[in-house]
Amino acid sequence: MWMPITRTRWLKQRTYYNEDSTLMRDYLRDTNETIRRNVDWLIEHLYEPHPEYGVQATTRSLNFVSNGTMIFKEPINWGDLHASEVSGGDTWEVILEEAAPDACPELCAYIKDWLEAWGWTPVVVRTEW
Repeated sequence: MWMPITRTRWLKQRTYYNEDSTLMRDYLRDTNETIRRNVDWLIEHLYEPHPEYGVQATTRSLNFVSNGTMIFKEPINWGDLHASEVSGGDTWEVILEEAAPDACPELCAYIKDWLEAWGWTPVVVRTEW
């Protein structure tokens, strides 16, 4: 199971070597893939187990509130919401697929705030159908 990784921890992993002093390439992930997996983990945690159907079936978490607005009210296709693309440079750009463009500020803020708290700064999050 994937667990989120901070930028500091990711950078430390770059110094791990095998017994023959070669870098553990299989252990390392490229930064874009690491951020994409972090975003998908955050999205997954907007869901909670459904009390009637067990842990396999999920419903949107109604508990996440940012700036007084509940994220579940935004126009999002919850059945297929995911990070489709991450690109980096001076700024990390994350594209979330299956959410209305420019209409999901709470979702974007949720992803941006967590990524920046984990050291992946600066971050811009956009949504697309």
